Amino acid sequence: MLLDFAQRADGERRQITVLMCDVVGSTALSQTLDPEDLHELLADFQRVCQEAAERGGGYISQFLGDGVQIYFGFPRAHEDDARRAVACGLDILQGMEQLNHAAARPPGARLQIRAGADTGRVVVSPVGTGARRENIAMGDAPNIAARVQAVAEPDTLWVTEATWRIAHEHFHGEPRGEHELKGVATALRLWRVTEAGGLESGLGRVDMRTPYVGRGREHALLASHWAAAQAGAARYVTLRGEPGIGKSRLVAEFTRQFVNDDIVVLAASCTPYAQNSAFLPVTNLMVHRLGLDRALAADERLDCLEARLAELGVDAPDAPPLMAALLSIPSGERYPALEISPVRQRVRTLAILVDVLHALASRHPTILIAEDLHWADPSTIEFLRLFVSSVRELPLLGLFTARPEFQPAWPSGDAAPLIDVSRLDDDEVESVVRNVAHGKRVPGEVLREIAQRCDGVPLFVEEMVRSVIEGRVVEEHELSWELTSPFRSGLIPASIDASLMARIDRLGDARATAQLGATIGREFSHSLIQLISGRGEQVLSEDLERIIDAGLVWKTGSGASALYVFKHALVRDAAYESLLRRTRQACHARIAAVLQEHFPDIAAEQPELIAHHLSGAGNDEQAIEFWRKAGQRALARTAMREAAVHFQRAIGSVSRLPEESRWLECELDLQNEIAPVLMTVQGWGANDVRHACERARELATRLSRFDKIYPPVWGLWTYYFLRGEMDEAATTAKAVLAMAEATAVPMIRITGRHATAYTHLYRGEFEQAVQEADAGLALFDLEQERLLAATFQLSSSVAVRTARATALWMLGHVDEAREERERMVRLGRELAHTPSRAAALAFQLHSGLCFGWHDQEVDEQLQVADELCTLSKDEGFVLWHAVALTYRGAALAVQGHATQARSQIEHGLEEFVGTGARLTLVPMNAMCAKAFMLMHDDERAWQLLEVAQAEANARNERMWEPEIDRMRAAIQFRRGDAAGAEASLRSAMAKARRQKARSLEEWVERDLRDILV
Repeated sequence: MLLDFAQRADGERRQITVLMCDVVGSTALSQTLDPEDLHELLADFQRVCQEAAERGGGYISQFLGDGVQIYFGFPRAHEDDARRAVACGLDILQGMEQLNHAAARPPGARLQIRAGADTGRVVVSPVGTGARRENIAMGDAPNIAARVQAVAEPDTLWVTEATWRIAHEHFHGEPRGEHELKGVATALRLWRVTEAGGLESGLGRVDMRTPYVGRGREHALLASHWAAAQAGAARYVTLRGEPGIGKSRLVAEFTRQFVNDDIVVLAASCTPYAQNSAFLPVTNLMVHRLGLDRALAADERLDCLEARLAELGVDAPDAPPLMAALLSIPSGERYPALEISPVRQRVRTLAILVDVLHALASRHPTILIAEDLHWADPSTIEFLRLFVSSVRELPLLGLFTARPEFQPAWPSGDAAPLIDVSRLDDDEVESVVRNVAHGKRVPGEVLREIAQRCDGVPLFVEEMVRSVIEGRVVEEHELSWELTSPFRSGLIPASIDASLMARIDRLGDARATAQLGATIGREFSHSLIQLISGRGEQVLSEDLERIIDAGLVWKTGSGASALYVFKHALVRDAAYESLLRRTRQACHARIAAVLQEHFPDIAAEQPELIAHHLSGAGNDEQAIEFWRKAGQRALARTAMREAAVHFQRAIGSVSRLPEESRWLECELDLQNEIAPVLMTVQGWGANDVRHACERARELATRLSRFDKIYPPVWGLWTYYFLRGEMDEAATTAKAVLAMAEATAVPMIRITGRHATAYTHLYRGEFEQAVQEADAGLALFDLEQERLLAATFQLSSSVAVRTARATALWMLGHVDEAREERERMVRLGRELAHTPSRAAALAFQLHSGLCFGWHDQEVDEQLQVADELCTLSKDEGFVLWHAVALTYRGAALAVQGHATQARSQIEHGLEEFVGTGARLTLVPMNAMCAKAFMLMHDDERAWQLLEVAQAEANARNERMWEPEIDRMRAAIQFRRGDAAGAEASLRSAMAKARRQKARSLEEWVERDLRDILV
């Protein structure tokens, strides 16, 4: 059975923290001490290490004579393994110090140790035979931990940056700079951990580094309960949500919003370490609020306790002795013995605690915070139940946080509501990503991957972005981050890996079923996993119920038709990544075979699913066929983004096969299929477009398949054109036209005229643009155009009509231009081809510049921009989304919405440049300059005009160039520089006349008359 095979697998992949401790100078000790004395010393050292490891949940892998290696995260992960490892290291240092002072040692027998730790992904597997069989971690972490230990100073604990980054909130430490470690390729930054401390609990532990996003609904609910509390009706709100959802941040932000000198905040926090420590969160709160400094002598603390109880009006005779006992303050014979039973003593202690907290909260409006109640000890829960049930008339708001499995021990209702904290939506996720990325745009594919895998959990989003940046998947540029290496699908941030694995390890024997489900995918059916596992129905059902009870999956339906869905993509990834590669491959192979044999409908309708499992099994040869079929099915549904992914994976599979002619031919076809898809999704100026077209041209030449060389050459023209490389575009357009005409195929000939008409247009050669457009439109046929659009993922006739309309307007034929523009818009919709429709909307925005900024035109532009923005977001059209956002901002500026306008213009221009496109930056910057002038920001407008002119000069993009000087003149005139304005207008006039741009010339003449008058 497959599950049995998975369970018998010799090892598993895990992230662990390795703690390495070693005795300093053991060789010298062996030369000075009697062997028996040395043995006792090392036995004491090993005992201290073993006790510390057991307290922290560590696994001692090896006693190495004078060294000890301890794993945290194996055989069972905890949410805070790195913290446990560091705490264990400090515990060992302290234990050795106590041992050295307490024991009678032979002269010179004081033991010194060094400790080092590192966190990383390893394979843990048993090695050896028989009684000598041990679980050993293989990977960088054990070696690095040993090397870190070797450079540490005696009686200190040093850790790597990888460990410190995860655990630093709970400790104090000192940087020790970068060190070259033996056997490690790059220098590592190390830290010396000095003591425990840092942000243990309460609001201070909340990460406030990034701007706060979302939570409008939750804040509104909390504000209403706070208003009721301030009016004297106590409210106790339990905020429930999964780990990382932002419960603590919500509490911290809400509290920060309302706290002032008249508001009291009482904060307590539960931890997994104190689940069996009665009342610990409450006693910590009391010690802090009553001012009972633990450094004071017992009598002084008792004096302070009595004074504070009297001040609060808690005057019951048994209050001081019971509180002293609860707070572990020795009272000796200060109080007479209480003649009550243990049960009665507990009841009285609870009542006094209620009285003390009531008194603390009665003098000022109070916010009582109790965090992580899912870890609370039973006594703390009992106290809260009593307090919530009995204290109702008080200006108090209780804010309690817990995970979804927590059920309050007190009745819920208006006074004690439950609020489930929701996940962030896609827009909010994008805001979080941008905030972590220093306010800069990240590549669209990275953003989509993060949104898909992090499921709206803020912590996951933040840590995933940091992992992407620190892993150098992206590179920082002035305005954005650019992709430098593929985004690895299995990437799990080290900071949350342990938390995810801890949930999986708690499954026990059901863990193997979860891993198999994860190998199937984010969701899996009962019937499929039963066939694959080969496990009995009862055992499998019990496993699945345990997985559901653990909160890892949702279940819909029942019986064989039941469907299971992992609640988090990252939990699924963690379960999957814990399997060894050969185990995963065996599982994938079995899944692919079962799907094809028993679920032919799924295999036919979801070829990408079969392809995924064949690729996972290492069967690239068969996977190619299914990936290609999946890409073609996605194209048929105009699901361009999905098509791009499927074709790219097919190309990836081909790249792993021998360079035989059949596979090179296959890759040529795939490159020709993916290139137009990439043009639509990423924009024609994207580097991926160039790479696909160049590779296809290279393969066509190499294989002498000149019948397949036209599409990549045409694609290269689009690349040069959209990049604004007008000279290169003009040369390539001529070659494209010659090749197109040589085919004598009307559909291909139109694409050739598309290239030449558009190139002439943006070079400011309007008469030639009209001639080329007319030659192309003479070949138009609607059914032929549908085929063309499906082949090239863009209607050339839509583009040619746009070029003709714009050129006609420039030449002064305004009415004819308007009619042509309307024909273009109608054709874009009539084709029923989503990419062509998007392009038509974008061309409608661009050509709308010709028809002025009248109210009717602006309203129309805004509607078009809204439609294109929505369509682009839904379909993943990055270039068109940037265009829509920019034009929408300009339209809002005309309507007087300055704040929105400014934000959308800046973001739109930034997104546009991020696609690699440069074409249209001249008119777009000129248009945006006018928008900023309307917002009375002439300085920013002037900057944009400078950018526009620089683009025109660098790329020979001359269309709309006269507008740059006309806009400059308007700013100069407003500044009182009439002479400068006149000079700019005369420059604009000269440029317009050279281009025969009669309409622009008329605009300049009008402005010139106004200035001269």
